Amino acid sequence: MKEYTITQVADQLSLKVHTIRYWEKHVPFLVVKRDHNGKRKYSSNELYVLYRLTFLIRKKGYTLKGAVETLTEEFSSKVGGEARMVFLKLMNTLALQKDTLQDTKNKIGEIKKLLK
Repeated sequence: MKEYTITQVADQLSLKVHTIRYWEKHVPFLVVKRDHNGKRKYSSNELYVLYRLTFLIRKKGYTLKGAVETLTEEFSSKVGGEARMVFLKLMNTLALQKDTLQDTKNKIGEIKKLLK
């Protein structure tokens, strides 16, 4: 699956990078993975969510809160309903935990090297 940097996403959607970061904090189902250097990596799923947020806010005049509520309803009404939302949140949480564990493993390796 192709991944995008925050700059690529910002360019594609004509958004400021700080706007995307802000949205990440306030949109519960927008959980972005990070690479081993801590840089954000967006999948096509996150890109879609950001596209829909941008559309609802810019074209339809929604507030961020209203756009999030609308997207939550959209996702809940699709195949799988609320189970799909729970699954997406769980997958994003697991991806973040995996990244955190990998970072911890790398730090332990660095500490081991220093102790030798």
